[in-house]
Amino acid sequence: DKPLKYPLIFKESKAILINKIDLLPYVPFKKDKAIQDIRNLNPTGEIFEVSCTAHNGLEPWLTWLRAQLESNR
Repeated sequence: DKPLKYPLIFKESKAILINKIDLLPYVPFKKDKAIQDIRNLNPTGEIFEVSCTAHNGLEPWLTWLRAQLESNR
């Protein structure tokens, strides 16, 4: 529900992190619906699915982040 609750944040973001993906089997979060809502607001923003606890998806996000830092130097 967050993309629809705070649309401006999602419209303006260059990157969106969906964290705690390791918990998806245990919580009533509809990831596909969230991604669809994000895409409706921001078709070009990068979406990263990460789990800091399980260390999943961190490398693509960190690679993107490093590239952003380099391009702003």
